[in-house]
Amino acid sequence: MIAPSLLERAQRLGAAPTYIDATKQPRTVSESALSAVCDLLEAGESDTGDPDAPYARVVLVRGGTLRDGSAGDGTPVVVDIEFEAGGAEGPVVIAGPDDLGAVMPLGSLPVGIHTLRWERNGRSGESALLVAPERFPMSPRTRPGLALFAPAYTLWSEADPLPSYDNLPRLGAALSANGIGTLATLPLYSPGLGADFQASPYSPTSRFHWNELFVPDRLLQPGSGDVPELGDRIDWPAVLAARTEQLRATAQDLPDRRRQHLAAFLAARPDVTAYADWASRHDPSLHDAFLVGQFLAEQALADVATGLEGRGQTIALDLPVGARENSWETATWPDLFVAGATIGAPPDRFFTEGQNWALPPLSPTTSRQDGHRVWAHLLRSACRFAGVLRIDHVMQVFRLWWIPPGHSADDGVYVHYPADELLAVAAIVAHQTHTTMVGEDLGTVPDSVVELLADWGLPGMYEEGFTIHDWAPEPRPRPGETVAPTVLPVVPNDAWAGIRTHDMPAFATTAAELDLARYREALAADLGEEVPPEGDLGSDESMARRLFRSEACEVVIDLDDVLGVTAAHNVPGTIADTNWSRRSAVPVEALGHDERVTRTCSTMTRP
Repeated sequence: MIAPSLLERAQRLGAAPTYIDATKQPRTVSESALSAVCDLLEAGESDTGDPDAPYARVVLVRGGTLRDGSAGDGTPVVVDIEFEAGGAEGPVVIAGPDDLGAVMPLGSLPVGIHTLRWERNGRSGESALLVAPERFPMSPRTRPGLALFAPAYTLWSEADPLPSYDNLPRLGAALSANGIGTLATLPLYSPGLGADFQASPYSPTSRFHWNELFVPDRLLQPGSGDVPELGDRIDWPAVLAARTEQLRATAQDLPDRRRQHLAAFLAARPDVTAYADWASRHDPSLHDAFLVGQFLAEQALADVATGLEGRGQTIALDLPVGARENSWETATWPDLFVAGATIGAPPDRFFTEGQNWALPPLSPTTSRQDGHRVWAHLLRSACRFAGVLRIDHVMQVFRLWWIPPGHSADDGVYVHYPADELLAVAAIVAHQTHTTMVGEDLGTVPDSVVELLADWGLPGMYEEGFTIHDWAPEPRPRPGETVAPTVLPVVPNDAWAGIRTHDMPAFATTAAELDLARYREALAADLGEEVPPEGDLGSDESMARRLFRSEACEVVIDLDDVLGVTAAHNVPGTIADTNWSRRSAVPVEALGHDERVTRTCSTMTRP
C-alpha cells in the first residue's frame, strides 16, 4: 500500500505508481522505488517560469491549429515571433493567449521551432513555438519496399577487410539487382578511443559524433602498426590500436588542401572541437585524431548517402535511446540528464528480469525549459545522412522506465514525458529534412501510445517473432494430434515489418525450441500455399512473403537469417568480448550473386 502523500507527489511529478505489464496485467511499483524516483525528480526541479505568464514554456501549433501551451485570464498580450530561419512577425496585440490564431494566420507559419515573445502588464518572457505539420511525412507506396538489415561492423570486403563506412554502399551495389532499396544498420556513433572505447553501438560517447573507427582506408594514411588478424570475430583492441595509429598519422600528415577543408569544417562545427577537447581529456595526444576522425567520418558518410542515392537506395540509421553516463552529452548538458538513475525496461517475455541499459534518463523538466531544442538538434544531426531514421524505443517520448540507485531492473518506475511536444519536434525535423522516421514501439506499449503514434502518422514496427511465440502451443501436441487453423494477426498499416530484431533469437533457434505446428498451419492458410517444414530456409521466406503481401510500408529481412546464421550479435544484459564483434563469413561483393540472397528476395516479391 503506497502512502497517499507519496501518491500525491508522484502524480505532480509524472511518476506512475502502476503500469500494465507485458502480459496485460496491472502492476504496482514498490514504494521504495517510487519514493526514490520522486526524490530524483524533485532534486532536478527548478524555476519553470512565471505561473501567471500567458504562455507555457512550449506552445504547440499543429496543422495550423493552436493545440497547447496557452493560459491566462484574457488580459491583453503583446506578442511577436522570431523565426528559426530568420525574420519575424509582429508585434501584435491580442485579447488573450487563445486569440493568437485570430490575429496571426497560424496555418501559414513556416514549420519549425520558433521563439514566441510576449509582454503583458509590464512583464515579458518567451516560449518555444513549435509549428508542426499535422502528421509525419511518408512516401506513398502501393506495396511494401524491401530493406536489408546488417550491422555495419560485421561487413567487410576485399578492399576494406576492417569495419568501414565504404562497405555500406558496396553492399548496396551488390544487392541493388535483388530489389533491396534500403540498407538498415545499427547506430554509427562514436564508441570512443583509448580508455573510453566500448564496442556496444547502443552506448556511444556521443550521439552527435560519428564512429571514427569506420573511416575507410582510402581516406587514411597507413599506420606503422600491424594489421589486425581477421577471423570470425573482430579483435576490437587490435582494430582500435590500428585505426588510432592511422588517425594520428593522418592528422600529422594532412595535405595543405585537406587541412584547409578541415579548418573550414571546424569553423562551421564548433561542437567537434568541443567534442575533441572532452574526448581527449585522458590522453591529450588523441585530440587531433578526434578532429580528423570526425572530419573524415562526415566525408565518408556523405559518400555513403550519395552512393546509395545514385542507385535509388537509401540508408536507415538507428538513434539510440541515450548516451552513456560519462558521455560528451552529459558533460555538455549536465542539467539535461538525471544523475544517479538509469533507464531500461520492465520484465517481458524475452527478458524476464527486466533490462537495465545503464543510460542516464533525460529530465523532462529541463527539456521543456529549453523548448526541446537539444532533442531537435539530435534528430537533425542524425537526419543529415539518413533517408530513414529509426527512433530506438520510441516510448522515450511518452515514458521511460527509471531504475533508481540500489534497485534492480524489475524494480523501476515509469516517468512520463510531454509526448505531443516531443513528437511535434520529431515531425518538424522529419518535414524539414525530408526524412522518414520510424518508432521502435515493441515490448510493453499501452494502447494510448499506439493511438497517439497513429494520430501523428509515425510508423511503428511489427516483428513476426512475437507472433510465433504467442502462437506456439504449450504443451506440445501429441504425435498425430491436429491443431485447428486460426487467423494470424493483421500486420499494421505502414509498419516497418520484419521477422525479428537484432536482439531476438534467429528463426532456426526458435524452431528448435518451440513447436511451430500451430503457427505453420495458420501461416499456410494466410498465404494460401504450402509452408516448408521447420528448419528449412523456406520457412523464413514464407514468413517474409506474408509480410510483403501486407499493408506494411517496408519489409526488413535480416542478413543473418538469409545466410542461415544463428549466433547472436550480443547477449543483452552482459558485457563480454563476444558481444558486438561477430564478423560476416561472406564479403559484401559476394552477396550480390549469393544463391540464398537472390532466392529470398525473388521468393518474397513474386506475385
